[in-house]
Amino acid sequence: MPRIKYAAHDVSNDMFGFDFKYTEMRVYFFLTELNRLQNAIKRKIYHYRQQAWEDNLSTLNAEDNSLWGIAKAFRKKTSPISALNGPTGIALSDTNKTEVIAHSLEKQFHLNDIHNPRKDEIITSVVDAYMDSNINNTDIIPPLSHLKLFRSLKRLKSKSFRERWDH
Repeated sequence: MPRIKYAAHDVSNDMFGFDFKYTEMRVYFFLTELNRLQNAIKRKIYHYRQQAWEDNLSTLNAEDNSLWGIAKAFRKKTSPISALNGPTGIALSDTNKTEVIAHSLEKQFHLNDIHNPRKDEIITSVVDAYMDSNINNTDIIPPLSHLKLFRSLKRLKSKSFRERWDH
């Protein structure tokens, strides 16, 4: 598509000349030509984008799920991340927001510095003692009788949704 790029460049140079002539001389012929050239640029950009989109769609394939990925991206509505307040100030651009989020995650998830190893030993011993004492404490829950289950299901079916939640 370099042909379109050069054509748009030539048109934009002509457009600048007509803009300069119109502002200097106030002849409406130059304004008309300026508008015509602006519309020509818009059409070339539209056709270029359309061709790029068609090329992208022609490469999609249902077997490798690339087609479904594009469809999902169009169905899913994403909201932009609002401005974030970071250590260096307010982050407005995407790169600054990324840095603020990364800095926040690094700050939140780091290894604890143990200043008192004795306290760590006490906590470890308490947890080990609890785990050892409750390892065999598995109370067996008696199975529900068939009659109780049948009555409960019958009661649920007979009540409406609002009656179940109001009760």
